[in-house]
Amino acid sequence: MIPAGLLFDFNGTLFLDNLLNDTAWNRLAQALRGFPFSEEEQRTYVRGKSNAAAVRRILGEDTSEADCGRYSEQKEEIYLALCRDLQAQGKLSLAPGAEEFLNRAKTLGYPMNIATSAQPGNVDYYFSAFGLEQWFDRNKVSCLLPGIPGKPAPDLYLRAAAAIEVDAQDCWVLEDAASGIQSAQNAGAAKIIAIGETEQARKVLEDNPLVEQVISDFRQVALPERGKKQCG
Repeated sequence: MIPAGLLFDFNGTLFLDNLLNDTAWNRLAQALRGFPFSEEEQRTYVRGKSNAAAVRRILGEDTSEADCGRYSEQKEEIYLALCRDLQAQGKLSLAPGAEEFLNRAKTLGYPMNIATSAQPGNVDYYFSAFGLEQWFDRNKVSCLLPGIPGKPAPDLYLRAAAAIEVDAQDCWVLEDAASGIQSAQNAGAAKIIAIGETEQARKVLEDNPLVEQVISDFRQVALPERGKKQCG
């Protein structure tokens, strides 16, 4: 199938920053409850989920919206500081093969957008740090705003597709987290491709029946030319 558009998660997908996010959340959890997240907690309650969900995992389900917001900001301050440290060292980069893939998609004329659980301030930083305006329109990016359900609800992907005037059901989605994969499925995505940074992550993704292809490098994705019929 030739997709009508391409929708990307960002964290853990176009930018392999799971370790940075894990570190930031673990530092916050250590400060607030005296011990960091376990790997199982990271997979179940943190990666791909809203910041509020992670804060409530630390402090309890009855944590107020105000406290969720306050501690979420603390976590993002820690995370962005880690990113800026890497940037200062010249070690901040997109995922393997991502720039080549995005350039090819742009050349072929594919509408593209991002659907991310990141905060708007983080998205602004990513556009500045990675020059994302080469491929994406910042004003169309679907990120987590007040009143918008986070993944696995379909809203972020539906909004991302609508912003570039394509139907989510005709899009390929590139994701990394279980909640994001479910979000894409709930939005009716035509095809879900998952990227795993580690061999262990890829093995977990291969067991997900919603995923059609698992990759470690964007160059492993065969992107068809638009307007040409495919055989088979």
